Amino acid sequence: MKRIGSGIFFSALFLFSCADKEPLWDEAFTLESFAGGNKIGLEKLFQIHGQPVVIINFSAPHCKPCLDEMPTIKKLSIGSAPFLFIPAVSSLEFTADSDSEKTEEMDWVREEGLHFAARHGILPHSLWAPPECIRGLRITGFPETIIFYRLHGRWILHRKYVGILDENLLTRDLKILNPVHAGNTTD
Repeated sequence: MKRIGSGIFFSALFLFSCADKEPLWDEAFTLESFAGGNKIGLEKLFQIHGQPVVIINFSAPHCKPCLDEMPTIKKLSIGSAPFLFIPAVSSLEFTADSDSEKTEEMDWVREEGLHFAARHGILPHSLWAPPECIRGLRITGFPETIIFYRLHGRWILHRKYVGILDENLLTRDLKILNPVHAGNTTD
């Protein structure tokens, strides 16, 4: 009996320690338009597009794997599907843990991201990922893709892919999420 009690105690301790680490994605996460100033979070994206699954691909202008996956990113961002796909452009410098970005450097990096998105034909669908977003989502390099889904009015992180996006894995994940979200677009 003593073993069962200690097992329950340590299980509860483990669950509570994990619960503290779960971020509130719908509150802490925002992207911006390239024009600046217009911040948009997951809930706003849901209100605009009504999709309960949001896939965000983070890339950077000077990232060779990002360039290699651009045909896939372009195809996913302009396709019609039961999910919202957003190419988010940022900078490798923002993955470092630094809180002092200079405004002129930020403007230059944002401009570079804008040209990158335009050059690869993803501009109408892409957004800017500011440093606080990159650090808040713990983006460690590029490309990185994150899948969120909405359940009972809350956004949940489903999966994070590091490296070039594999369409087969993405398709598998979307098949898993589809039954969860059938008829769940208004909660």
